[in-house]
Amino acid sequence: MGSPQVRARYMQTFLAHVQALSPSDRDAVLADIGPASVAAITASRSFLAWLPVERNLDATRAVARQLGPKRTHAFFVRLQAKTLESPLFDWVRRNADLLLGPDPARALKWIARAYSLMFANAGTWVVTGVDQNGASLEMRGVPSMMLQERVWLDSVSSALHALFRDPRTEGSVNLVDVVPEAGRATFRMRWFVDPEM
Repeated sequence: MGSPQVRARYMQTFLAHVQALSPSDRDAVLADIGPASVAAITASRSFLAWLPVERNLDATRAVARQLGPKRTHAFFVRLQAKTLESPLFDWVRRNADLLLGPDPARALKWIARAYSLMFANAGTWVVTGVDQNGASLEMRGVPSMMLQERVWLDSVSSALHALFRDPRTEGSVNLVDVVPEAGRATFRMRWFVDPEM
């Protein structure tokens, strides 16, 4: 297996999302990411280009340091929702109602596919159990350098909240287990779909 990588296009969407912050937050996050990393991300013009995953880890840490827990959570929920609207995920946008609808369980099979478009040599997702109001998901084969970054795992948990896109759905995502030496992290999702809305 090669070195873990992140899609340059995703990181460009990440930076665009940083640029949309208030001027003081934007400047603080960009300074924290550092000019060399920002330049490396913006320099990649190919739709299919990859960058070392450290670019993603550095940017994620910078957001968390500068925005604090609540705003960092909101940042990654919005970022993932915006990412799903990008050309990289055009197939999801075109079929969102058919594929997703109000029930998050319908979207779970797309998580592995979406993750493999955003990250390479960085493991896979497996849905290990689904019931009427929740599911367990496991990341397997993830490099320990990624799993040792709690802030990155929290950003993954926040990003999974984008599955609760339908106004009829409320939900939560919790990290329940991490075993970096085994390359594994487990998340538990819970949701409620209001049939009256």
